[in-house]
Amino acid sequence: DYLNGILQLLFFCTIIILIIIFCKIIYTIMGHKSKESTECFKEYYDDSFLRHFRIVNESNVMFIIGKSENGKKFLVMTNNYNDSKPMRDYIGVFNVNGSPSESMALKIKRLEERHNIIYALYEQNPKIPVRMNPFAPVNWRDLKVLVRCMYLTFVYYQTTNRNFRGNKLFLVNYVDEEFPYFVYENRCLFAGFQEPKNAKYFEGCKNCQSTSRNYGCSEVKKWFEDTFEGLTDDKQDLPIFECFSKCSCFKKKEICKSRVSYHNRDNIPLVIFKTTQKGWALGAGKDMKAGELITEYVGVIFEHTQVRKNADATFAFDMDYMRLELEGKFGPNLKKTNGFYLLDSRRIGNESRFANHSCSPNMKIVVSYGVYKTPTFHKVFYVMKQDVPIGSELTVKYFHNPINDPNGKKLKCKCGSDNCMITLPINKSKKNESSYSHIGSITPIAKELSKNNINVTIISTNGYEYKNPNKTNFRILTNVVKSTKTRQYPSKEFLERSTNYMWFQYYSSLIIKDNFKNQVNSLGITFEENQKFINDIINQKWDYVLIDELITVFGNVIVQKLYENQNIRHGMFATARQWDLQSRARAMGQSYAGRPSFFGDGIENENDNDLTTLNYGFKILKEKIYEFVFIEWLFEKYARDFVDSLKFLNNEYSQYWIYKNADFSLRDYPDKIFYPTTTAVDVIEGGSHCIESKEEILNEETKKILDDPMVKNVIYMAFGGTVDFYNAPKNVINSFFEMFNYFNETTFIWSYKGPEIKNLPSNVNIFPWIQQGEVLKHLKTKLFISHGGLKSFKESLCNEVPMLFLPVFAEQFHNAISAKNYIGLPFINKFYINGSELKKLISKLLNNSSYHEKIKMTKLIMNDRIIPALQESTWKIKQFITKPYLTKFTKRSGIENSWYEYFYFYELLTFLITF
Repeated sequence: DYLNGILQLLFFCTIIILIIIFCKIIYTIMGHKSKESTECFKEYYDDSFLRHFRIVNESNVMFIIGKSENGKKFLVMTNNYNDSKPMRDYIGVFNVNGSPSESMALKIKRLEERHNIIYALYEQNPKIPVRMNPFAPVNWRDLKVLVRCMYLTFVYYQTTNRNFRGNKLFLVNYVDEEFPYFVYENRCLFAGFQEPKNAKYFEGCKNCQSTSRNYGCSEVKKWFEDTFEGLTDDKQDLPIFECFSKCSCFKKKEICKSRVSYHNRDNIPLVIFKTTQKGWALGAGKDMKAGELITEYVGVIFEHTQVRKNADATFAFDMDYMRLELEGKFGPNLKKTNGFYLLDSRRIGNESRFANHSCSPNMKIVVSYGVYKTPTFHKVFYVMKQDVPIGSELTVKYFHNPINDPNGKKLKCKCGSDNCMITLPINKSKKNESSYSHIGSITPIAKELSKNNINVTIISTNGYEYKNPNKTNFRILTNVVKSTKTRQYPSKEFLERSTNYMWFQYYSSLIIKDNFKNQVNSLGITFEENQKFINDIINQKWDYVLIDELITVFGNVIVQKLYENQNIRHGMFATARQWDLQSRARAMGQSYAGRPSFFGDGIENENDNDLTTLNYGFKILKEKIYEFVFIEWLFEKYARDFVDSLKFLNNEYSQYWIYKNADFSLRDYPDKIFYPTTTAVDVIEGGSHCIESKEEILNEETKKILDDPMVKNVIYMAFGGTVDFYNAPKNVINSFFEMFNYFNETTFIWSYKGPEIKNLPSNVNIFPWIQQGEVLKHLKTKLFISHGGLKSFKESLCNEVPMLFLPVFAEQFHNAISAKNYIGLPFINKFYINGSELKKLISKLLNNSSYHEKIKMTKLIMNDRIIPALQESTWKIKQFITKPYLTKFTKRSGIENSWYEYFYFYELLTFLITF
């Protein structure tokens, strides 16, 4: 015991020292925020400082204004950027070196020559490294990483794009240290479909010189009611009819009176600022005049049939202004052929997304037809309704009429106007189904249990609602978690880290720790907003609880409460690979160095995935130490303190207690085809099965592609419900293009979430969502390019389709490496993806029939059981539920082992003493 105590003390002292060193390094790299942010902004916030700026070329440019660590002001403007290097490599690129006697003019000149800086203005020698990409959409999160004076003024110029001239933007936050999290874009993007071009409707006008009564393109206007009274008239909210590319005057935009959105875009200064009550807001950076066009509402355009499941009503516009009239003019088939659309700026947009609601707004929403060559598409603009002075908040009216239905969901209005409607109506959206992830693992065993006369209820707390099967003995209850005034869900930290980790770093326990913290945040929101949901659960009589092992803090708290109140026992459901943390708590004897790391960290180098090397063993050891420190130690304390503050449990919250006292562990992972894992009587292998899914009706376009006799071979591409391509490096899409062009006789079907892709080859078909099972079942589908998620892997395996993995995060790397080593399926590293490698691997998979034979054999091995996996699992679960005394014989004494035994400290100490 004395030796154990000494070892434990030494270990924790070492960890504390490492954390202190780590914090100092981060502080040195990031610096500290300037305390004089308000003063700095006030000093610069006037028209006079803008006169210092001069543009000397025809490029988009960016300004960063602020203070360095020593308080010296600086301004940097640049167009030097290399897309092949990650953003973090530019830290320090603007450090100015030279002798103390060297003049600032010489330093700036050398800086301009070395780094292609267009113009730089300094008060004194700057010491703050800054680098941003002036050509790509701005990810505001990068400012927090790259600029030490984070909360000062940010100005974005787009100087010469005549189709859309960007405004001058100032970012100010005197309230807190939050940064607005979104991706800046100055034009609308299309989600998974091409911009419609129905030129047969619009032929282009020959004369646009008209009066205000007949304002606008005559060719466009003939499809609509001729009632527009002019832009500045607030009596009618009617559209603008603008000339477009087929009009005779289009090349002479400067004189065309029908290009309102062109003439009124003159770099208007706008302020994005934080308020104490309403969050972020949009302000006037100059005196605004009535009728002045302020900005376009920019975001991602979705088809209504494929609207993103997490679209937020407060950031969305329906693009159906003239729906009834259009249906009357073009017939009932117009909706089927063209669809109607939703413009969503929740994640991607410009300054317009920050305009708050007011019951007496000073801006109105005006739509513009003609820019898009179809009567079903329009642009959305903010236009001033009245004169407002500089410094005023700019507002619009989100809703025209309040909902009188007492059951309608309402939000308190904070506009403070004299005619405030008190509450804002929010239309109830349709219930959304989640992605086929953890719930897809739980549902098969739940259905099998219900067939055996067991009433099953799945309870979920999440940001979306699952579809309830509404069966007598099987139901799904969902508590939909949404952000509140005091809590954001998903949390800002989780969004920022997961977005960065998705494509630019490997996953580790750090992101899982943030995920757990995000779930703690969800727990807090549920306790604040839906206490009835919690009370209904804990007051109902349950016979048994089966809990997801990985990401359910809410479930852990409920399990512990039910045990305290009703002595209800529980089991664990491992919806992914058996997690090492649970394995240690349950004394499963799994050696962490015997197979790939759960998260796939350490394969930033192209060939660094050889498990037999000592180097890889040390990397796994490092990850296990991270897991212990960040999850089992730091997060456990964080969660315990939070749960204790709720005063909900009688005893201290412990996630380790949840694992340790579970009766059994049910695994959804196939037990025969990957790396061997320790098994025991209380380990139930339920993952080796193929689900006979219901036959789904393919959407018309996909069915047409698959049924086309000219289509011989199909390659299906999908990357799950979480992975998107909004922030993907350019080399990923470029590699795909090289692959598409090389296999030009092969048809590609791609389930894609990301910005619009221009000049897509004719053999590539993009859809926001696809019935994956039906595509994989089709005989023409020869290959599945996947992220390597467990559900996608099993679905492809069960349909006998070879796979090429592009793992992105979480356990996908483990699955890809395991499949390569045991089945021979190749994978490509996300850090080193290139077209040549893709072409080589796909050619091997398509031309070598042995891969298909291996898949068939693997499927047979997985399903080769005396009793089908689901039936066997159901029988064993019933045994544990009905015979509680079994746990007396299934618990192992190793559950009491300490952490230093898990890390072989005794063996290591013996080795050191011996040698």
